[in-house]
Amino acid sequence: MNLKVLFIEDEERTRENLIKIFDQEVIAENTIFPSGAETFEKGMEMIREADYDVIVLDLYKGQPSEESEKLGLEVLEQIQSTAFIPVIFYSGLTKDITHLASEIVGVVNKGDGVEKLRSELERIISSNIALIKGQIYGHVKESLRKYFWETVHEERSVLFRVKVMFRWGIYCLGELQTHFQKRI
Repeated sequence: MNLKVLFIEDEERTRENLIKIFDQEVIAENTIFPSGAETFEKGMEMIREADYDVIVLDLYKGQPSEESEKLGLEVLEQIQSTAFIPVIFYSGLTKDITHLASEIVGVVNKGDGVEKLRSELERIISSNIALIKGQIYGHVKESLRKYFWETVHEERSVLFRVKVMFRWGIYCLGELQTHFQKRI
């Protein structure tokens, strides 16, 4: 499968190197297609406009220090309020965010090198969270398409639409349950 990874990194050389290193690299049987954002604001704009599978996110604006702005945390909060995308923080100073590490948030210190980042990408990808998200989105999209074109459009009476909407809700719940039972 192809995975879209967005690198939000304000240090140009680092960002370009990461894109070059991971361009079409195969990790856990998935091909990486990287993109880069030069600012945190540009990164959020790109997230709103496209569906990414993983975000690799710098923490600090400019050089990492206790006084630097932690714009990466603001981006994480915006992602959490608008979408589901696993995030890996990749920063020169990570001591203040290690507590965020989980199944869907990774934390890698730049000093640990690209191999550690590759390892964390593999961990996130191997968990299949990004793949499951894509399958659920695809399933919901297809269910909506089928419902509206094959049911609502075909049967235009008002009374029928009310009944069908109720049945569609029941149908979607059943489909999601079946989908998840197959995964377990």
